[in-house]
Amino acid sequence: MSRSKVLCLVICVILFVLSAVPALANGIRATLTVSGGTVKGSCVATVDTGCTSRTSISVQKKVNGVWTYAASGSGTKTATASGSTSGATEFRATAVLTVYRDGVQVDRVTVTTSN
Repeated sequence: MSRSKVLCLVICVILFVLSAVPALANGIRATLTVSGGTVKGSCVATVDTGCTSRTSISVQKKVNGVWTYAASGSGTKTATASGSTSGATEFRATAVLTVYRDGVQVDRVTVTTSN
């Protein structure tokens, strides 16, 4: 068999396999705002049809060069957390999305945003 025929066969097999496997559309977006002495983190998740999910967000602030807890929250597809900015000028929020199908974890996505 020629190289071009083998290459064509391999490409066809790859395309067939990819078409049979559903693409995961699970994702999470996190935002962080600082205003009036308050830092607020929030997240919104997109989850595959037929799945359930759990989201969490953790907000930290940097005080004297050390990252410390500011706030946390959780939910199913959204979560928010608000805390004090006292003593800090740097902030970050980490959002985690855990996805389940029929009670079994099938995906986990983590994003971090900072100011």
